[in-house]
Amino acid sequence: MEDGKYVEGSLWYYAPNKVAPIIFALLFSISMFWHFYQCINRYLPWAALLFVVGYILREIGTFNYDNVPIFISSLVFIYAAPPIYELANYFILSRLLYYIPHHTPIHPGRVLSTFGFISTIIETPNANGAALVANTTLPRKKQDTGKALLKRALILQLVVLSCFIFLAATFHRQCRAAGLTPKNLRIPLRTLYISSSLIGIRMLFRTVEYFSISSLSLGVSASSPGLPSPLVRIYLESDGVTEVEGPGYQDKRKWYVTFLDPFDVSGIFRGGGWQVE
Repeated sequence: MEDGKYVEGSLWYYAPNKVAPIIFALLFSISMFWHFYQCINRYLPWAALLFVVGYILREIGTFNYDNVPIFISSLVFIYAAPPIYELANYFILSRLLYYIPHHTPIHPGRVLSTFGFISTIIETPNANGAALVANTTLPRKKQDTGKALLKRALILQLVVLSCFIFLAATFHRQCRAAGLTPKNLRIPLRTLYISSSLIGIRMLFRTVEYFSISSLSLGVSASSPGLPSPLVRIYLESDGVTEVEGPGYQDKRKWYVTFLDPFDVSGIFRGGGWQVE
């Protein structure tokens, strides 16, 4: 936004910045085409594509304040992309934990389910808040309620993202302490840190979006080259060189127990826990 002041006839409430959408569209275009080049045969750049379309529509909207389809479409595309980045990060960390199970602080198969489940719950007030804010025909009190819901949801998202980064950093630190830092671990983790940080920056910007700052997020590169296929159970031995095909991470608890207690807190108190075979 330019100054956050109300502009007559604008569905955004304020006058959208005419330069920022162009910059974001160009940046995400670079990301999208780089991903497309990398991933013609294996990976797909849909998250970056959503951002590109969203910011192009946003730029069109800066010249058409009262165009409802453009307004709604830009919000849908821009808000739909970050969860895809987050889910990709959850999936990548899960594969890394399966690959080096000796130092995982959580059940590898519960990274996606645990963080995805929590994120889904948080998205409920986020979606309701966005609906209240976008409906400019509602009384100001309801729109303010929508803004409050959005801010609370964004704060919770930042907490979840911080926990996720802390989990990845804990795993990384334990691997470094054991001398397990192969290239196919360092590169995915580095990309995961960068993408998670940029998602966090975007969340911070969105938190104050209704005051003075616009949003930001960026995909850097595909983070999974070098990792084994999730369909093949290959994990790295403790010598940091040998790759072994086998069961790897073993948790004999019921699946619903691993969902409710992914960190096996109960096992810590009992003196038991998971093992590698």
